[in-house]
Amino acid sequence: MFKLKKHTAVLAIAAVVLLPLLLWQTAVWTERVALRQVAEQAASTLALYATGLQEAVGKYEALPRLLARDPTLADLLRNPDDPARRDRVNRALEEVNAIAGTADTYLLDRDGLTLAASNWNGPTPFVGRSYSYRPYFQQAIRGRLGRYVALGTASGKRGYYFAYPVRDPGGEILGAITVKVLLGPLEAAWPGTPDRVIVTDSVGVILMSSRDDWRYRTLAPLSPAELSRIKTQRQYTGTSLAPLPIADRRAFGAKAERVELTEETAGGPAAGGEAFLLESFPLRGIGLTVWSLSPVSQVRGAVTQAMVLAAFGFLIVIGLTWIWLQRRLAIRERFETDERHKAELEGKVAARTRALQTVNADLRAEVAERQKTERELRETQAELVQAAKMAALGQLSAGIGHELNQPLGAIRSYADNAKVLLTRDRLPEVEANLTQISGITTRMAEIIRRLKTFARKPSHKAEAVCLREALDDALALMDSRIDGERIEIEVPAEDARVLADPVRLQQTLVNLIGNALDAMAETEAPCLRFVAETQGDQVALQVIDCGPGIAEAALDHVFDPFYTTKDPGQGLGLGLSISYNILRDLGGSLTARNRPEGGACFTLTLPRAVPAPAPAKAEEVAGLAPRPREAVR
Repeated sequence: MFKLKKHTAVLAIAAVVLLPLLLWQTAVWTERVALRQVAEQAASTLALYATGLQEAVGKYEALPRLLARDPTLADLLRNPDDPARRDRVNRALEEVNAIAGTADTYLLDRDGLTLAASNWNGPTPFVGRSYSYRPYFQQAIRGRLGRYVALGTASGKRGYYFAYPVRDPGGEILGAITVKVLLGPLEAAWPGTPDRVIVTDSVGVILMSSRDDWRYRTLAPLSPAELSRIKTQRQYTGTSLAPLPIADRRAFGAKAERVELTEETAGGPAAGGEAFLLESFPLRGIGLTVWSLSPVSQVRGAVTQAMVLAAFGFLIVIGLTWIWLQRRLAIRERFETDERHKAELEGKVAARTRALQTVNADLRAEVAERQKTERELRETQAELVQAAKMAALGQLSAGIGHELNQPLGAIRSYADNAKVLLTRDRLPEVEANLTQISGITTRMAEIIRRLKTFARKPSHKAEAVCLREALDDALALMDSRIDGERIEIEVPAEDARVLADPVRLQQTLVNLIGNALDAMAETEAPCLRFVAETQGDQVALQVIDCGPGIAEAALDHVFDPFYTTKDPGQGLGLGLSISYNILRDLGGSLTARNRPEGGACFTLTLPRAVPAPAPAKAEEVAGLAPRPREAVR
């Protein structure tokens, strides 16, 4: 009995000493692992937000460069007091602003005075206002592309500004053209997430936030010099620029920080707040930084659960040990009592004791092996999840690069033609080229939006589309290449109408035409024919080239993603795969075959639409209808 009490006391002391140490180590390890998982998930989410914002703002960077080429702007800057010129530029900027979807577009002279603006007819027009104090104007007037983010002095709305110098034919800077993009609609389009997402400027002022009360706060107190600069430039007029109530801030890993925000009351910050993991993603070129604040409250629950499990397991071990010691003491007492009378029993008891020790050792080894297996399984699962994320991002990036290649080539061709026409003073044709460039950029934005949602089934319904008009638009995109390679084109005379999405149908035709032109690169007399045929409730369009055809080994794989027979660097192998999936989503199909007389034939089918009078196009109403394509050229 004395030995049992002694062992019980030893186990109790061990439990008192070891249990806190075990719980502390468990809490530290569990918190580190859980925070690392939160940081990895936040980094992935942050990259998506940053990429979306970069694309949404960056797509307007080229707009002021294009507008600065318009000779009517330089003409007004040379004749600022001419009411007719001012009215013409006002209306042109208003139209461009509506097409591009920007907030404001306005023209400044060398002194920063606004001569014309897209909101000339609005309640708070910019005409007559001076913006010489704005850095974007100062950068543009020095011959550079100006970038700036600020609150509008007239509208009070957050905006990102692009400005570019307007020069005369001799190269002298006459003024600057400015484009403003609103940040509020971009912020409203953010999806819901448990993380707090903010966007700051170069000095840490919060411009966009998933929490309204954080907007126009700062991540750290601003210096007097920075506050003076902001006041001089009227960057954030009417805001306090007070710093967030960060009580504690320390590094976590190589790229993240752990911060604690105190709760605020009307009288100031109060004790007790919430801890976050803070990660950043700088947006190169536009001077903004996207931050993610991931709450670590969920980590506390994981730590508590791990500590409870550890304590429960430790108590089980202590209890089993106490039971084992109690049993061993009982056996030893029985052995000592019956030692002289039961010699045979001594051997059996010893053997049984050794057997129990062996079993316990085997059990511990098995438990250790299972724990190792579980750890390896969790690590493998984490690696697979990360690999899947990277594969999805890689496929999206490759798709965007492939789909924008041909529209960018068309823009370059129209821009080169416009430069030549401008030197010849053929201004109406220059304006027509710029209109085409504007339309192509709009279609490029639509292509980007389509590629982002390509894996999901479209939510909109198909509409009646004129197949001939879609084909003419696709050929117009490839017009420079067709003329340069002297391709003979034969288009169908039949005016068939199909149920489809016009943009995705046109993109499919561009892909098929581009592949046909690539196939006929070495053909002496290249020709491309399009044959349309109505088959009951379906319309079939054949794209026929006179190239060498498709290799037999490649026929079964032409629609596989990333499969291509072109030389390295000439293609990604995504065009036919994307076209195949587009037609399948629209209820049609795409097939490929070789013609007996030579060349390849791709046949796309779509549901036939009931004929209906087509409304006049916007270009035709404005007198800018595209040149019709002859049946054979």
